[in-house]
Amino acid sequence: MIFPIKIFKVLFEIVKPKGIIIGLSSDIGLELFKHLETIGYDIIGTFRDDKNLKKIDEKKLFYCNLLDIKSIKTFQKNKTKFFKSWELLIFAVGDMNPLGNFLNCDIDEWCNSIQINFVNQMRILHGLLNERSKSKINKNTYPTVIFFAGGGTNSAPSEISAYTLSKIALIKATEILDNEIKNFNFIIIGPGWIETKIHKQMIDSKNVSNEKKRETMKRLKSKKFNSIEALNQCVSWVIHNSNKLSGRNISLENDNWGSNELLKFLNSDNNNYKLRRYGNDS
Repeated sequence: MIFPIKIFKVLFEIVKPKGIIIGLSSDIGLELFKHLETIGYDIIGTFRDDKNLKKIDEKKLFYCNLLDIKSIKTFQKNKTKFFKSWELLIFAVGDMNPLGNFLNCDIDEWCNSIQINFVNQMRILHGLLNERSKSKINKNTYPTVIFFAGGGTNSAPSEISAYTLSKIALIKATEILDNEIKNFNFIIIGPGWIETKIHKQMIDSKNVSNEKKRETMKRLKSKKFNSIEALNQCVSWVIHNSNKLSGRNISLENDNWGSNELLKFLNSDNNNYKLRRYGNDS
């Protein structure tokens, strides 16, 4: 599905919307930054390591360590020097460590992973919600928050418990936030396998089984990944239809995103593409 950039250029002729990417220095975050700036957004973002951000205006970059509450508060304070309101907020943060069987993980590292992948993303969101734009991007769209899901929604993957549990929590948070907070749209996207440096964590881990490593190495060797271009297009479509998608979990690989048929399907049942218990009808 190719989502036409011209739609955004028409929408943004009068006012250039502002967006924030938490984790701009991640592979997905950096590619989304480039894409969103191309279609007319004014984007700022956070980084923990800026070695790949040399070509980006440093005024748009804010250091933020999601394990350091002081660092989070400093970012929230300093970003107001660039702009005070926003229309788009994307969380592109992800850390799979610690990997391995739950009982073999260092429990402090395990809890830190929950902080990075879930708790402190909620902390940042809580601080930014009252600073959003007071107006809609257009007559149909409120300010939008996008999270990214991971594996484990329909299975129980082993040796990656902290990351998986955090992603499941984000899926449910998306639904709860949509129900509780009006005049915002909350969507979570499952990107599936995309070729990013996060997979190196699996290969380098000393605590992961050889079977788990082989699975990742096989994928890396085969190059069977979802493309970052497709993810960019999916994000564009989600933003444009966010009022119809709020509270939902959209899969890049498995869903017919970009179609009116999917929008009709979601509208037909408020439970579609949400986290629910399987087998209730039995």
